[in-house]
Amino acid sequence: MSLNRDRIALLSIVGFLLTSGLLSTTACSMELQQVYDGRHVSDSARLSAAETERITKAILHVIPPGEWPENGIVCDPELEAIRIIDRAEGGFTGPDLEQQAILFNFCSRGHNFGENGIAVIGRDRVEALVVYAGAWENSIEVLPDINGNGRAEMVVAAGGTNMGEHWGVIGIIELDTDGVTAFGRSETYHNDCDTEYASGTEAVLLSAKPGKEAVFYRQTFHQSCAEGAPWRQSEARRQVDLEEDGIAYRRIK
Repeated sequence: MSLNRDRIALLSIVGFLLTSGLLSTTACSMELQQVYDGRHVSDSARLSAAETERITKAILHVIPPGEWPENGIVCDPELEAIRIIDRAEGGFTGPDLEQQAILFNFCSRGHNFGENGIAVIGRDRVEALVVYAGAWENSIEVLPDINGNGRAEMVVAAGGTNMGEHWGVIGIIELDTDGVTAFGRSETYHNDCDTEYASGTEAVLLSAKPGKEAVFYRQTFHQSCAEGAPWRQSEARRQVDLEEDGIAYRRIK
């Protein structure tokens, strides 16, 4: 009888945790790593003027403007200025390394047109460098090695506005031995409240089940256009395949 009472007590505790939101049924069955939550805007890292100058010099030492054409970068010399956007910390080229991934853009030829780059800096030097066409990107975050190969992944977020609609998307990439592995892309945010057909905001919470072949899950939330409106789940968590990443990443170092 005492054993049954113990089981009933345990089930009651679990039931309370589930209904109070302190425990989820998903958490009981699998350990998920949050990849990105479109409901929240990441704060870009703030670099001092001295840090910005030091990092810019380190990048230009690896890829000076005179070598840009041979690396597929066509740029007006007047637009060469490098702008640091954000940074993340992790071991991007190997385990237990203290490195920074610096997201930057340069050669901006107009509104959201230009070149982007990611420089991995460790031991006061550039240890890896990737460039690609872009300029929509606005933040970079770290994932703690979801595929277990000893290298942290990067989550690069981009977003923009067009005709009153606002959108956001992320790409997940990893540096391999001499190139870049792209896991794929996912829409994270869409808002049409500034249009005549305003319906609200849709945001995605993307998670991953770590493993040699990481499995991704998507949960969607909706928020009306009313000021202060709460987020409400509009689609339960489900397994998804990421969209193909069509960006041509060029590994310089």
